[in-house]
Amino acid sequence: MPSIIDYLPGIPKSYWSDYVQSIEPTNPLVIPAGAKNIQLLKSAITNKRGLILETLLNSSSPDLVFTIQSDNRKIYGTIQNIYDGGYTEYIPNIPFISEFDSTTDDYVINLITTLPFNRDVYVYVTNPLTTSVVISGFVFHAIIFNQGFYKALADLINGKD
Repeated sequence: MPSIIDYLPGIPKSYWSDYVQSIEPTNPLVIPAGAKNIQLLKSAITNKRGLILETLLNSSSPDLVFTIQSDNRKIYGTIQNIYDGGYTEYIPNIPFISEFDSTTDDYVINLITTLPFNRDVYVYVTNPLTTSVVISGFVFHAIIFNQGFYKALADLINGKD
């Protein structure tokens, strides 16, 4: 059965939009020691519907706590927890580690998904350490459904122009 993503090319762009936030390596974000719930999205997603597609975070510490809150669901953990759990390869809808290098302090957590949301999405980090942590890369990609999206989707599925 096709997913909504498969139908997007047939739905006019006026009914949906890409939502992309990033932190570039040329302008890293320093998370102070002990900082809690630091929001990574410059503009929060509120009162919207859509799909979370991808999240990537590059940290200088495996102990940084990473959280995605979507409506009443929470996906969270430390890079170390996920690594210790053996999640070191792509697994749909599950956070996994693609880089774990303690010699260069380079740790990368990924989430590739089609996680639906019906209201709000927050992405934040907490630094439980007594030293700062550097986020040298971050990408968050979602699709926001604009007004009329579901009617356009139904029309496409039913073969209406």
